[in-house]
Amino acid sequence: MLQDMIRTKLTQNLGTMTSDIVEETSLAAESILGFPDEWTEIRPMDPIYYLVARVSSRVFAGAPLCRDPMWLRIAVSYTVLAFDAARALRFWPERIRPFVHWFVPECARLRKEVWEARRVLGPEIDKMKREWEQLRKDDGGRRLNKNTISMMLDVAKGRPVDLVETQLGLTAAAMHTTTDMTVQVLYQLCTYPKYVEPMREEIERVLQESGGSLRKKTALYELKFMDSFLKETQRLKPTSLTPSVYRLRMSCCLMAPFFLKVATSLS
Repeated sequence: MLQDMIRTKLTQNLGTMTSDIVEETSLAAESILGFPDEWTEIRPMDPIYYLVARVSSRVFAGAPLCRDPMWLRIAVSYTVLAFDAARALRFWPERIRPFVHWFVPECARLRKEVWEARRVLGPEIDKMKREWEQLRKDDGGRRLNKNTISMMLDVAKGRPVDLVETQLGLTAAAMHTTTDMTVQVLYQLCTYPKYVEPMREEIERVLQESGGSLRKKTALYELKFMDSFLKETQRLKPTSLTPSVYRLRMSCCLMAPFFLKVATSLS
């Protein structure tokens, strides 16, 4: 059902969500990154995680849930823990993973986040279900697909579906790739600052031509230089190429003071 929803509902409605994405990106950037008067040292992965979580949640769950601090914390934590748990399970034979996951600390922490997600999302999802039923009766479904929760209900057609797991899965998939891509773009701009000004000039030009807003999909198509920079960054550092992970069976000292403890993961 999830694949059907993405193919038949989400992909086809992304164009109508451009305005919401632009609005939430602006609000989230102001709230999370702010406008400091002086140079500020940050670890880019942390704020970008929350920025991407908020923007993607605007599409997946809608407002105001996308601005709920508790949900944003769960979304970020679940994404990190999901990959940690998957990495931890790789060190066990595939046949015993269905049993051993109950004793793996990373999996235990992941289950706790799922429980927290059900506690936070449960009441909101019940509310959205009632709204979805009412909309379906009132206008025949013309305004149903405003977020992925209503889209999943539409695709399910009465079949049982775990909407909390759906939200967690969509959020983790979107956050991992988008956050990595955004951080890599920032690193590339810091490495090659000569591209900052041309990109800024293009953004200012497109904003002026589109009436001061990027809410129209046609305006995004005009960001040719930015699109080229994003694609080149992805070519140099593709997210899909995940390195092999190794775990030390004994402690060792590479060169003082670099001491690696047993069970340390290396990639």
